Amino acid sequence: MNEQVSETVSSEAAQAPVAEAAQTQSEPGWRDGLSQENRDHGAIKDFKTVDDLAQSHIHAQKMLGSSVQVPGELATQDDWNKFYTKTGRPQDANAYDFTVVKAPEGFTVADELVSGFRSAAHNSGLNQQQASNLMDWYVKVSQGQLQAAQQQTATAKQAATLALREDWGGDYDRNAQAVNTALNRFFPEHLQQQIMEVALTNADFAKALSDIGSRMGEDTTAGIKSASTSKDRRSEIEAELKTLRHDPDSAYLNARHPNHNDEITRVAAMLDELNELPE
Repeated sequence: MNEQVSETVSSEAAQAPVAEAAQTQSEPGWRDGLSQENRDHGAIKDFKTVDDLAQSHIHAQKMLGSSVQVPGELATQDDWNKFYTKTGRPQDANAYDFTVVKAPEGFTVADELVSGFRSAAHNSGLNQQQASNLMDWYVKVSQGQLQAAQQQTATAKQAATLALREDWGGDYDRNAQAVNTALNRFFPEHLQQQIMEVALTNADFAKALSDIGSRMGEDTTAGIKSASTSKDRRSEIEAELKTLRHDPDSAYLNARHPNHNDEITRVAAMLDELNELPE
């Protein structure tokens, strides 16, 4: 009895190394059907079984299916549209939302410009984040340019005013009124503000307008002069000018009054006459 048990144990012990050796030899056996180049490739060296390799391949296919491939040189517009959709482009240009873009106070972007930007962004395949970033950049740059232009205009106005005050001296107010006279006589109402802006920043242009207005005043002064003495006439003119300049309801100060232009011309003429009267 003991001899049989002993023989069985000895037999199993002898067979164990053989089984382990057989198992070790079978592990890489799935590679035997591969070429030498593929069999020794580093990409599969860590796979112990064919099932391990299959699982890795399946995982790679899933990753490939969810990835975004950039269209090649022969891609059609449809290919690009599919690519843009995968990368987040809205289905419609009007779907871009720029409410997150905060424009500085007092600065607005024209509706037609926003509409054009939406179309350009959509044609370029931009997603929401990319379009918002570009719009934010545009707003900041445009606002900076506007501030620079406003500062430049303010500087030009200051320089023009100083030059005119130095050149006109005590006649500054009279010549300034002559500018208004020329504006109201020769330019339509919807252009007067634009012309005045040029005059405020260009001393030579302002002088030209003033000269025109003064010559007009010379032609109308005769109809305003009275037969009174120079001293009395001066008092009359000064009193009337004072009233006109302090009455907010007067046609002279109310640009919307139907007789406003006539009053401007009349005041310029009175100033010319006042300048000619002896002290």
